[in-house]
Amino acid sequence: MALVECKPKFWKWHLDDVLELIKKRQMRNLTDHINTIDPTGNIKFTYEEKEDKQIPFLDTLLVRREDGSMKLLVYRKKSHTLTNTSTLVLIIL
Repeated sequence: MALVECKPKFWKWHLDDVLELIKKRQMRNLTDHINTIDPTGNIKFTYEEKEDKQIPFLDTLLVRREDGSMKLLVYRKKSHTLTNTSTLVLIIL
């Protein structure tokens, strides 16, 4: 397995979501590379590119302003229903 020369300028990880800042030309190579690490194929990484200077991450929308600073907004997917669900787990001994 060949190593990929990629040094993200920014990397944040939460459970199964990763937000990173890398050069566009490195994005596909890095994704292909990390998808070769798990030999079972059970873990698959995908990527999203920013669109209109914004990208969703977790429940936020990161928006790049004209001056280069970032604005953080609350983000809800179109499928969000505004209902909370709870799971009851019973352990029977």
